Amino acid sequence: MDRLTGFLDELEDRLDYKHWYYGHFHRDGNPDERHTVLYDRIVRLGDKLLPWGAY
Repeated sequence: MDRLTGFLDELEDRLDYKHWYYGHFHRDGNPDERHTVLYDRIVRLGDKLLPWGAY
């Protein structure tokens, strides 16, 4: 694991957040209720995408 990934994992563990948006995985979707992965899509905060792997 690189330093940035380790830092973000630690940050996520320490934060109390409603929703986490992130990219890098060359796909769009919601792997679960609290996470949204964005690559090609632009969404408004709070909008739901199709479940992970549906695109």
